[in-house]
Amino acid sequence: MLLPNVRKTIRRYHMVRVADSILVAVSGGADSVALLHVLLSLRSEYQLAISVAHFNHQMRGQDSDRDAQFVAALSADLSLPYHEGTAAVKEFARTNALSLEEAGRILRYRFLRNAASTLGASRIALGHTRNDQAETVLLRLLRGAGAAGLCGIRPVLDMENGLTAIRPLLNCERSEVVEFLRARSIAYVEDSSNQDLCFDRNRIRTQLIPYLEREFNPHIRLALARVASLVQEEEAWMAEAAGAEAARLLQPQADGVSLSVISLMARPLAVQRRILRQAIASLKGNLRRIAFAHVEALRNLCTGHRSGKQVDLPNGLFAQREFDRLILRYKARLPAPTFACRLPVPGELVIPEVAHRITAEVGNYFDLAKTLLSQRGVSTALFDANALGEVLTIRNRRPGDCCRLKQGHRKLKDVLIAKKIPRTRRDFLPLLTRPVGSGAVREDSPGILVEEVVWIPGCFLSPAVAATAASDACVRITAIPLKDREQA
Repeated sequence: MLLPNVRKTIRRYHMVRVADSILVAVSGGADSVALLHVLLSLRSEYQLAISVAHFNHQMRGQDSDRDAQFVAALSADLSLPYHEGTAAVKEFARTNALSLEEAGRILRYRFLRNAASTLGASRIALGHTRNDQAETVLLRLLRGAGAAGLCGIRPVLDMENGLTAIRPLLNCERSEVVEFLRARSIAYVEDSSNQDLCFDRNRIRTQLIPYLEREFNPHIRLALARVASLVQEEEAWMAEAAGAEAARLLQPQADGVSLSVISLMARPLAVQRRILRQAIASLKGNLRRIAFAHVEALRNLCTGHRSGKQVDLPNGLFAQREFDRLILRYKARLPAPTFACRLPVPGELVIPEVAHRITAEVGNYFDLAKTLLSQRGVSTALFDANALGEVLTIRNRRPGDCCRLKQGHRKLKDVLIAKKIPRTRRDFLPLLTRPVGSGAVREDSPGILVEEVVWIPGCFLSPAVAATAASDACVRITAIPLKDREQA
């Protein structure tokens, strides 16, 4: 039943298109191994290009290395391209005051995005099942989540750089997955950490859900998955409606965004909260670290006569009541310095203005693609050397900058807005540029070459210069944040 169920899910959510390139995240466990074999069975039907990625969390010693070796051997047996990344999750969690689960998720997805970007994959396939969905909904409910949290795991999720995460097994029970593997004598590995009751998710899986099945509803996982599906549909409708309200209320300013307190408070309470969350997201680019208490603090600013009062928010953002308007902005920062440096290929350069080191390596596609960096903040891209050209510059943005997309050129400003890059970060981004044709000059500045932006680390890669397996020669360019001692 697994394969028909997956086919139905793929068609319902339009997860896969003909000739897609899919990077399958394989941990070595039953779910991810089954996902890989299911997609292989659909490969000829959809003309799929499939590759495998494995991230070693370095949390279980020899078991972690065993899992990586298993996935590498599995990929070799299936003649599939294999990509492996690793990072010290415990150290990252301690340094950034994160839980191990959150730290692992951040580093794992960072690696997968970099791997998919390097390969030119448009989809990242993940092996979450209905069991994972039920556990996620219960976990978030216990933590007091709102509607957005109770959406649980989404079957399809748009990521940065045009990537899409898909979860073809989301409507399948884990028991179906195991039966699928056993019937075909397909091996997989067991993750011993799944039994560690120090993790909330494991206690929910091994204690709470069995109790609910036994005492309340034998089909509790199906019921919780249905709740997530219903909330996802209703959340999408509410988000669209609130988005239209926010578009009418929010007014961009030179250093932030503002809205009328009277107009905001005239909306229903649920809409007020959504508009305020959207106001934060319009500046911050996301809602990470934004809690219910932050939104309520903003609402409190809007009650009574509180002109001059302000509330601090995460990441240097703050809100201030100015008479009948609420203004959100970042705390004052120094103006961005202007920089422009020629990038040697091969070679490296240090840009102290934005605390980054940029490296360029030359080689063939497979040698450069097989080793991907997954450290915090590192971004890597693989370029076709012939398409890229020889005159390369790393600089920050200038008026009139544009990017090359498949459909033609587009203003850099529009690309950054589409990628939800906060205005305060845009002048500090290191951009890779190249001249547009030989001898082309700017109309407003005779003698200056016209340039186009071909790469923004972690944000944009021009398809005109992206490498493929057919590229004769390749350049791998990496942007690495400098540590304090490196900047000194």
